[in-house]
Amino acid sequence: MTTRRALTVATLQQSLILRGLSTSTIDRVIEAGSLEALLLRQQIYEAEEKITDVYFPLDAVLSVVARMEDGSEIEVGTIGREGTSAFPLLMGRPARQTCAIAKSAAPQLSCRRRYFAS
Repeated sequence: MTTRRALTVATLQQSLILRGLSTSTIDRVIEAGSLEALLLRQQIYEAEEKITDVYFPLDAVLSVVARMEDGSEIEVGTIGREGTSAFPLLMGRPARQTCAIAKSAAPQLSCRRRYFAS
């Protein structure tokens, strides 16, 4: 379960990607996004799911995990404050091939896909 808190410009500045946005875009992100406090080992998304939300870790770190046919898992990447879970969307893919798990109990920005794409 996540706890939602209000967004501020200062909060968004923690993300190296969001730090570069224009003032008008920051205002839209504040309106459309929500700040979620993640729990340790909380699964953020599942492989093969249609992408409905985009995540920007602030203090959080996400572990990107590939699941093998035999059920074993391997970490194939990490996403921190310099990244986003939206790379599959940027590459034109409607679903992810991996899952993501919170490696720390910390906040991240969540935004619905429709706001990210506009």
